Amino acid sequence: MKRRAALSMIFVVAALSGPSLTASKAAAQGAMMAPAQMRAALEATAGQWLAFRNWDGKQLVYFTHLVSWKCGIAEVRYQVNGQGGAEHFPLPACDPQMPFNVDAEKDAIYLTFAAGTVREITVQLTYADGSESAVRAFAPCDNAGDSACAVAVR
Repeated sequence: MKRRAALSMIFVVAALSGPSLTASKAAAQGAMMAPAQMRAALEATAGQWLAFRNWDGKQLVYFTHLVSWKCGIAEVRYQVNGQGGAEHFPLPACDPQMPFNVDAEKDAIYLTFAAGTVREITVQLTYADGSESAVRAFAPCDNAGDSACAVAVR
């Protein structure tokens, strides 16, 4: 009787763990989300799109969050201090098998400016589905030093 119960328990555990392991494996591999899901996630994290950092006498503006969500974005446009036309930030190609992968050696993840020159950057996204985000504005955090930080202004 004990042997039968033990065998039954093994089959139940195996049956329950099979699909879960498959789902976990897909999640670990960064399974591709639908464009609408990516757009929703980007909108929900809009306050983290950019980060500023003072480093080695320069001001760096990081776009790392947007680079990691590149499969949900068709285009990133930005403007520095409200001057000039919109510039395009280059996104790497989307790899559906590794949609959130960022290759720090190959991918551009930041822009470099003279120290203290960027007071505000506005950003607008064109999502993979063709829709556009609102224009968002970011400023460096006060007293952040060399930590990466940004304040969503609007």
